[in-house]
Amino acid sequence: MVSQIPELSVSGAATSPTVASELQTLTKAASSQNEPKPRIGRTLATPSVQMQRIPADFVLQVIRVLNASPCLLVLLHPLLDLELVKSLCQRLYFPVDALSVSEMTLFNGMLFFALWELQVRDDHDLDAQTIASYKTISEANFRTGLEVAEIAAVATYENTLTLSFAAYYAQTSGDLAHHKAFVTAAARHCILLGYHRHDKGQYSSVDVEKYRQLFWHTYVSDLGLTLRIGCAPAIEDYTVDVPLPAMSTDPQQSPWDQSLRAFINFSRIQARIYKKIYSPRATRLSTVDRKRKVADLALELEQWYAEWVNIDFAKAYFSDIYRDLFMAVDVIYYSVLTLLHRGSTTSNLPADISTECFAAARQGVSAHLRIFPKVSAGGRDAVYYYGVWILMCSSFTPYVVTFLHCVVNADPKSLRLLFSVLTTLEEIAAFYERSKRQYSLCKALYRIAEEIVEARENHESTNIAPSNKRANLPLQLTATESWDLFDTVIGDWDAQYVYSQSLTLGATLD
Repeated sequence: MVSQIPELSVSGAATSPTVASELQTLTKAASSQNEPKPRIGRTLATPSVQMQRIPADFVLQVIRVLNASPCLLVLLHPLLDLELVKSLCQRLYFPVDALSVSEMTLFNGMLFFALWELQVRDDHDLDAQTIASYKTISEANFRTGLEVAEIAAVATYENTLTLSFAAYYAQTSGDLAHHKAFVTAAARHCILLGYHRHDKGQYSSVDVEKYRQLFWHTYVSDLGLTLRIGCAPAIEDYTVDVPLPAMSTDPQQSPWDQSLRAFINFSRIQARIYKKIYSPRATRLSTVDRKRKVADLALELEQWYAEWVNIDFAKAYFSDIYRDLFMAVDVIYYSVLTLLHRGSTTSNLPADISTECFAAARQGVSAHLRIFPKVSAGGRDAVYYYGVWILMCSSFTPYVVTFLHCVVNADPKSLRLLFSVLTTLEEIAAFYERSKRQYSLCKALYRIAEEIVEARENHESTNIAPSNKRANLPLQLTATESWDLFDTVIGDWDAQYVYSQSLTLGATLD
């Protein structure tokens, strides 16, 4: 999907040093490669893998706090209860048989998230500095253990659970490449273990439910990545016949269970959008078929969103955390909706982008602007985690589509919208290192749009026809954030000839 923007050929904007400078900024951002390669299963499970042990009395205090009332460790993760945590703790500190490196890794992963939870809770008397110190140690142990080959190579319940925690850890760290690596390994384990199939009576009811929980959490992570990175999931939906996870009869836990079911459906819809609109096979669709499929999927998305906003979490356990955790869902929803409508045409002309696509993009950036003041008021950590959410779970599409609308129509309102979003991205970039690249791209696009709008307002446009040279700017970043195509196309531009060029914005999903 490539869209020509002849507005860059008008003399007032195209000869501008600002436009030339920002195109160079886009080139540099496009050519930078700062995403680390995934480190998973690089060493053998040998005694040489050293992990620092956290004092038993402190760990027991943590377990007592978590055990006293419902905890986020169970509500957020594929755990039915704390029994596995207690069992591993007992075997670690009162051993009959020593824990394997894989089991140590799982224990430290669960302990890390337990300590993260205690940092956001105020219903205990554990020392904050002590929690932070041991959280750092458990995190280091967890990261060390994840490099052990056994975890990714051997399909067991414990290894799959470890990979699930690892995927969530990578997601909350904003590490897309590792998130993909971990969740793919977990998905393969689930398939090998048969967790995606309906149980035929070979397991106890407790085991069936814990396997089911683990599978569906993995499913959400796997299928939820399809549009973000532009590739098919490891789990094929047609192979799945396992029932959905059970719903709690506890009205305070029920909203959390409803949310898991909602994200199962949302991830499934995203995977279907990729398969039907953006997959290699979908490139052969006729325009009529493409628009029909987009309309059907848009209806599914709208129905999903209507159900999502009706989840009543007012009486949920940790309702404040629930609200903050899912605050960015509106932004993610409109991002997916924009990307869906962008796929209704393969035309190169901005004028052929549908009004539904422009409307969804505007709603997406407006939702972000509506939410961000609340995020900013929450302080550094709130801004950081919100930045992770929008970078990991949403795409670049709404901002680029709004940019297109702005430059094609020389629309001052859209320009102000772009600037407002840019201001928020600047604040996010101050706390979240990985978002700085996206901020620089958005800033460059804004300044180009600003020059074009000002040129139109000053009636300085000319009739010089644009050349055929184009630059390709993905509507969303790939897993490695590689923009090589963009770089190779405009790398040989000379600033004095910018007036005769056109910038093309499209989507590179695979």
